[in-house]
Amino acid sequence: MYLRINYTKFKKVLTGVASIVVLSSGSWFVFNKIDESAKPKEIIQGTIHLVNYCAVSNNSFMMQSIPEGPRAFFGGSKVNIRVPKGQKMQLVASSRYPDFSFEGPIIHLAEENTVIADCEGKGPSTLEGLKGNF
Repeated sequence: MYLRINYTKFKKVLTGVASIVVLSSGSWFVFNKIDESAKPKEIIQGTIHLVNYCAVSNNSFMMQSIPEGPRAFFGGSKVNIRVPKGQKMQLVASSRYPDFSFEGPIIHLAEENTVIADCEGKGPSTLEGLKGNF
């Protein structure tokens, strides 16, 4: 009354079942990611404050969406823009002044943001900004 198991067939069946499980989980993950990317992101009104350590006026800067998208020009020390939450934005030289070039920090837009324009490194250092955070 002993049960004889054919290990060769057992390995083939086990390999087949494992393959189906792996392919099913992989397919679920891929289709779940596709479904998430199809959902529209929450649109927020973001306020970006500019701290300008450059010798040029605030009007010389703008915020540019990365890779492409809306841009916002600084009229004073702040600008408001409506974009999806978490949108990548970069502080750049305004397209109104083609002789001026500048590329600043890239941020992920939240409702309140601050960017620093530091053309000559005179502003607060990175280490000073990190004090008290660790």
